[in-house]
Amino acid sequence: MPERTGADSRRFDGLQALMKVAGPVAVFAVGLWALRQGWGLWGDVQVDFGRELYVPWRLEAGDQLYADIAYFNGPISPYFNALCFRIFGVGMSTLVGANIAIAGLIAGLLYVLLARVSDRFSAAVAGAVFAAAFAFGHPGEYANYNYVTPYSHEITHGLLLSLLALSCLARALLMRSGGEREARRASPPRTGWPQADAGPLLAAGLFSGLVWLTKVEIFTALFGATILGIALDHFFRERKASETARNVGVYASGLLGLLAIGFVTLTIAISSEHARTALLGPWHSAFDSRISSLMFYRWVLGTLDLQHSWGLIGEWMVRYAACLLPLGLISLACRGRLTKWLPPAAGLVFLALLVGYPASPDLAPQSVRPLPVVMPLMLVAAFGYLLWEHRSGRDVSASLLRMVLIFFGLGLQAKMFLNAQIYHYGFVLVMPSTLLLVVALVGWLPALVRQNSGSGLLFRMGACALVLWLALGVVEKSRLEFAKLVVPVGAGADSLMADQRGRFVNLAIETLRKELEPGATLAVLPEGVMLNYLLRTKNPTPYINFMPPELLIFGEDPMLEAFSEHPPDFIALVHHRTDLYGFRYFGTDYAKRLFAWVTKNYVLVKTIGKPPLQDGTVFGITILRHRSVTSSSLTG
Repeated sequence: MPERTGADSRRFDGLQALMKVAGPVAVFAVGLWALRQGWGLWGDVQVDFGRELYVPWRLEAGDQLYADIAYFNGPISPYFNALCFRIFGVGMSTLVGANIAIAGLIAGLLYVLLARVSDRFSAAVAGAVFAAAFAFGHPGEYANYNYVTPYSHEITHGLLLSLLALSCLARALLMRSGGEREARRASPPRTGWPQADAGPLLAAGLFSGLVWLTKVEIFTALFGATILGIALDHFFRERKASETARNVGVYASGLLGLLAIGFVTLTIAISSEHARTALLGPWHSAFDSRISSLMFYRWVLGTLDLQHSWGLIGEWMVRYAACLLPLGLISLACRGRLTKWLPPAAGLVFLALLVGYPASPDLAPQSVRPLPVVMPLMLVAAFGYLLWEHRSGRDVSASLLRMVLIFFGLGLQAKMFLNAQIYHYGFVLVMPSTLLLVVALVGWLPALVRQNSGSGLLFRMGACALVLWLALGVVEKSRLEFAKLVVPVGAGADSLMADQRGRFVNLAIETLRKELEPGATLAVLPEGVMLNYLLRTKNPTPYINFMPPELLIFGEDPMLEAFSEHPPDFIALVHHRTDLYGFRYFGTDYAKRLFAWVTKNYVLVKTIGKPPLQDGTVFGITILRHRSVTSSSLTG
């Protein structure tokens, strides 16, 4: 091969540099576009996100988690958000800005990790899918299942910390620098691997400890993937038992050391009892069979109707097979000169189909249904490839990391294993598996076709078209849902858009502002603490949510005792059907004693819309005043 001239070398280096930045720039551009589509339209006016605002507001004001506020997740996220409020001011816009930055960090870490196990192009396509379909979308009923206004910050914070932990693990154990790889090739097979870097491994343990303080399902997935990584490193790098024991010790010291620091800190700040609640309480809730047996969580898992779940999985397997099998056969048949003109021509055809026949916005969010079958198969195939590389004396670094990432994805999707979907918890729990599926379609399978003398380019273009087609269907679904948010609620840093429920919430805020004296208190039942936050009115009890899971976690007796000892001046009953939990209405099918106490001790101020918590009501809010409180503006 003739040597490149100086000009050719500079041109080649420039092309290489362009290739390195093209993927991240493309992901960033898609992210900006998706961000603009949903700007100001995130967050639900009633469900979940009010808690994510109310809790850090109260912590910033001096309340203590677990003591003044009953909480069933770890403490990291509420205190981090309270710190953001302390630095940048209390307001929904503060959390929106912080969460956009967190989403950007997650996208960057995903790109780097996926590029290590595939190629930059595949990582860029996966990153674009993350930005368009997961990070900033709204493909369902409530606008809380995205990375800007998540239903629970613990799930997005936990994901970011997990990716940081996996990146450190990869640097310490799984991936090696180019120089080390060359030395590996020059040395006898499967010997001479350098010791693990203690610093990154310790950092992986510290990040894992932080994940413990977020959500149980995130930590279990991370911990399982980490143990697998250490085990694979031991067997496939043929390390001595003493070296692997050292690696385990370094990682464990970081994990346990962080938990010890957290326990001591919380003990000093609150009490040892509440510190134990912070560290162990979420685990008790996660393994409470009374909660996991609720209809809602069986629906989340996909076991509520097994026939329906497996039917959808089978339907989508057939759909994918109908697309990918012909594409694979054609790609394998295209050799020689055909590869010069067929891929561009096929690309034009695919683009025309994309424009003319977009994916159904109702079907596209369900396109990840086959993951319960695909991911285990992917894990088996990855392990087989790892064995082949090991026996061939090849560098197994990328294969080790691939195994860890697949196992992490499987661990995350376990909570909704037979109900994989982009919407709901899937925006985090199914996202890593989805991106690995994308990488398999546009990276690993085309490489396999190319190894068998077929047109890898043709397969890659067809797979990209399929991924883009489905992603655009999710985007269209988000657009349709965003279009329903037409009622402005709140103002300034707390402004958000709501559906028609927003009209009732605005009237309730207007009514309560007339009624509330300085220092007055308010409780919202069964769900709707957003009212407290927007009015900056405290709930005098530790309990802020009264849905069936919270009744099981905290108990109705402690709630009733708290209301009796510290009765709120006002109570707002907000309509919310809870059929999916197995109980239709608060006060009728569950929390009957608490509801009876409310009706005995409170009088009507005003009903906005239809009476809540009754059949035939679409939405409504009833405002009640404690009998000991004198009305300042209304007589009822």
